Amino acid sequence: MNVNNNDFNCLNLAQKALAAREYESAIAQFEQICQNSHDQTLISTAKKGLVSAYIKSGKAEKAIQLCEEIQQTGDISNQVWARRQLKELKTAERLSETTGFVVDTAPPDVSPPPVKKRQSFKKETPPETPKKKPISSPKTEKKTAKKKQEKKNKAKPKPLKELSKPSIKREWRDAPSAENWQPLSIKFQFRFWLRIAISIVAFFWLFRASIEIFMGLTNDLLVSLPDIRPFQPFYRDPTITLIIFLVIVCIISPWWLDGVMSILYQRRKLSLSEFLTRCPDSGKILRNYCRQHKIPFPYLGLLHITSPVIFSYGHLPKNTRIIVSEGLLSQLEDEEIATLLAGELAMSRYGLFPILSSAIAFLQIPYSLYYQIAYWGEKSYQKIPKRSPRFIPNWIWRDIPPLIRNSGAIISNFFYLAYRLWQLPLNWIFQAQHFYRDQFSVSLTGNPNAKVRALIKLTFGMTHGIEVEKQTPYFLESFNPLFPIGYRQGLSLGSLSEHIALETILNWELSQPYRHYLNSFHSHPPISDRAFNLLQFATKYQLPLELEITNPHPSSRSWIDQIKTLISAYRVFPLLQKSVYLGIILGVILRLIFWGMGIISEQLDFFYLSWLTEAETILNGSILFAFSLSLLIGINHYFPNLKLSKENNNPNLSQWLTQMTHPQEVASLRIEGQLLGRSGISNWLGQDLILKTKRGIIPLHFSSRLGIIGNTLPNFSRPNQFIQKPVIVSGWLRRGVIPWLDVERITYNQRHSIQAHYPIWVTMIAVGAAIWGAQLILQA
Repeated sequence: MNVNNNDFNCLNLAQKALAAREYESAIAQFEQICQNSHDQTLISTAKKGLVSAYIKSGKAEKAIQLCEEIQQTGDISNQVWARRQLKELKTAERLSETTGFVVDTAPPDVSPPPVKKRQSFKKETPPETPKKKPISSPKTEKKTAKKKQEKKNKAKPKPLKELSKPSIKREWRDAPSAENWQPLSIKFQFRFWLRIAISIVAFFWLFRASIEIFMGLTNDLLVSLPDIRPFQPFYRDPTITLIIFLVIVCIISPWWLDGVMSILYQRRKLSLSEFLTRCPDSGKILRNYCRQHKIPFPYLGLLHITSPVIFSYGHLPKNTRIIVSEGLLSQLEDEEIATLLAGELAMSRYGLFPILSSAIAFLQIPYSLYYQIAYWGEKSYQKIPKRSPRFIPNWIWRDIPPLIRNSGAIISNFFYLAYRLWQLPLNWIFQAQHFYRDQFSVSLTGNPNAKVRALIKLTFGMTHGIEVEKQTPYFLESFNPLFPIGYRQGLSLGSLSEHIALETILNWELSQPYRHYLNSFHSHPPISDRAFNLLQFATKYQLPLELEITNPHPSSRSWIDQIKTLISAYRVFPLLQKSVYLGIILGVILRLIFWGMGIISEQLDFFYLSWLTEAETILNGSILFAFSLSLLIGINHYFPNLKLSKENNNPNLSQWLTQMTHPQEVASLRIEGQLLGRSGISNWLGQDLILKTKRGIIPLHFSSRLGIIGNTLPNFSRPNQFIQKPVIVSGWLRRGVIPWLDVERITYNQRHSIQAHYPIWVTMIAVGAAIWGAQLILQA
């Protein structure tokens, strides 16, 4: 390493001045090196000495600013050093404010790196006879040189782009952890395992029913085509085949997920030494836990993405994989990462762990097909030449590129719908495990406050990651159920908390009595409930609280109160869910009435009504009529006329969302912002439409007049053409656990606009359900 002698001498003088307590002279020398030197090693050493000089001379503010600069621009080791130094400085600052004592937090003096001189050694070797090289022409020499250069280029790793960090304006309290605590006695309750069993049964029933419908529709289509016979295996019962398929997926799930992570998302191995260097506290938790329970160290994987994520999968502790992202390591403190890691480690020793891994491995099958078919369909459409070859007529060739793209769109979005459909019952499994992970974190680390900070910082980081990517990354959506928080939770809380107090948002959420019913089909429980439970442990350990939030509503309920709340919950559901709910309740009531009338008529030998005990077609028709009637009655209230005024023209989203309580409370508004989301056929269903405004981020729901069917048809207009452009959106704002905006119109540049047709689509569903119900009753 070549070092400038002047810079080296200047660094020595600065170190001597610092040791002699001549701080002003040392500061001047260190600053001169930082400005004039071109050697990064000397600059980093000088910056560390400058921090020490600032602290010892009483200039703590400059020391904090320099540490923050090192944390943003330095290499990994310097970032870790700066992070520790910042923590000590802030702790000393709080201590001096409360007690009046000034704590010396200066780091030990760092000596400059020694200058090594190269020495040449001569080694006596016997003379070798020169080998004769084959005579080659200049052309072959050029070819071999090119091949060698290509091999060298391939061998060089591609430089990774620098990841940005979110700018968090919140001042954290940095509430401490418990010094002495008793590990919690955690037991999985019977209700938990009953919920898991119901979820698995519901998933298999839904999976089997959807496959049977697909097989039946396929054979009906084949029968309608001339000279084509139906596929005979599709007439057989698929139950045994599906069970065997699911068992195979469970067995190979860790290796299948390894392949998905490595091929699609470029996962690399994170060595234990590198992890210990970057996160010493987390590494200590990992080492102690594995030694205590006599299990091998898990495989650590690293993803180079901005969003902070951590998750795990596997069968047993011996084949556990724990995956972290670069965003997690750079955005969270070490003690916060340790709490997240503790939850992943502890869960790997319990029977729920292979169930979670198998569920996410199964869901990767339809999602990976959606992702890859959409990607290659769009890429093929762009690469195929628009001009026809000589041997193909132009009137034939002009339809081939659109046909490839449209076919890819229909098939890929079909798999996306399958992914969302099959995930619904599995969300009950994913949702229940997060409370146990929080308890494991507290039991192993004794630091519930750090876990609360980790969850909140994850929301900020995920929001920032989506803003940087200008869309929701495929990885975030596909593995979302395993993350500590859902990415849509991050969008809501992470963006709104910049404009309104975090405690206000969490307290509002805790005050809603129907939040658990509205959250039934989400993969994560509300963050407010998790934060409240964690802060309860902090109170138990007699620790200061990181957040001040109120008790949830209701704090205690009897079974009677729960049943009453469940019966009245239909009032707050979205329109479609409410109609399904009322249809099922009416169907159960009619079933009991018809069954009772049939039994009584048999007892009275009045056989004209005995057939009511088996009136399934009339029952199904009545359910469809109730569903249709509920839609028609509620459509005007759910989609009122848009009346724009100064209040709802570009309003403050954070204030509006804390005033609304459920999706039935609608707010008509018109708002400006930038439209984010995926481009191309992967977003034809409108599954990734996000409006970024000055006052927060809100997901958008868009529907054509034919709903999902119209969104997949090629000739229908979609908002994809406005992606990453400033738009004006008018529609109906809803407030569920995760808020959203039902789009009425999207306008770009005051000339181009696309109108959604939600009321028309809902009306068509209601009319179709009524016709179907009438047909069933007439066939009875």
